[in-house]
Amino acid sequence: MFIHNVEQGTREWLDLRRKHISATDIAKLAGLAGYTEKMFCKSMQQFIEEKTGEPKAIDNAFTKWGSERESTILAKFNKRFGCNCQPLVASNGELLSSFDGIDIDKKTIVEVKTTNLDGKTPLDLKELLSYYSVQVLAQLTVATNDWDYNCYLAVEHRGGAYGNFKAGATLYYSIDFNVDESLILIMEIDNPFAEPIKLKMPNID
Repeated sequence: MFIHNVEQGTREWLDLRRKHISATDIAKLAGLAGYTEKMFCKSMQQFIEEKTGEPKAIDNAFTKWGSERESTILAKFNKRFGCNCQPLVASNGELLSSFDGIDIDKKTIVEVKTTNLDGKTPLDLKELLSYYSVQVLAQLTVATNDWDYNCYLAVEHRGGAYGNFKAGATLYYSIDFNVDESLILIMEIDNPFAEPIKLKMPNID
């Protein structure tokens, strides 16, 4: 893992993302094989245009809110799980990962998200968590060659109207990768009696 001394959201970071395949790219490209719903997919044409054109930031109320909430959600995660996960930009060959939080000493990765959970069906939630979990899989590939890391999602409910969002409860999920059976297992930590979501692990080589 090669660590890049750049701040996420800067021009230098955008240029670095253009030159590499990011964890987000992996998750969206996996949708081309039907792994996630179309809303999460990235066409090959889009992918080529992004990698050959000028680096561009997505700037809207959703991304602004997510950026504003990220440090607060990460601090709550660290307090609850006794970690010191911090943002980090790192690469491993062609893959690049912008970790929302990683604690190398405690081998812990957390992906922080904000989304509107109102009215989402179990299938909707499964698709959403599928997309997020592939991002974490790509991050794990960048961070290490073993499967020893503890991987989590911290998903905060985004309430309110567009441009006037409000923070709600945060749901925490553990993500386990069963390499032998090529499965991703996602479990809501505060709902231990629920059945885990089981997903076929995509081949991101």
